[in-house]
Amino acid sequence: MKLQAKYKIAPKNIDYRIIDDEAIVLNLDDGNYYSLNKSATLVWKAIYDGKDINTALSVLKKAYSEKDKVFQKDISALIKRLLSVKLIIEIQPRLS
Repeated sequence: MKLQAKYKIAPKNIDYRIIDDEAIVLNLDDGNYYSLNKSATLVWKAIYDGKDINTALSVLKKAYSEKDKVFQKDISALIKRLLSVKLIIEIQPRLS
């Protein structure tokens, strides 16, 4: 996973709500829902706001006191999971 990589919420039939600092994400196409813990919700918000993964890493570092490598591993696993269940898609950078 590249830290400069950007993702966005999948454009079709994804809805979410944040309740007590945790996100509940619903895929309206298949009816599956996902519960994201507080740190995963911070990453979800960063993606929703159009931020890159490096910015999400900075947000987590401000909220918690862990090493970069721990966060990078956790973010990488979260991104892979969100991609696999089609809740997010990668934004391809434009080549000039």
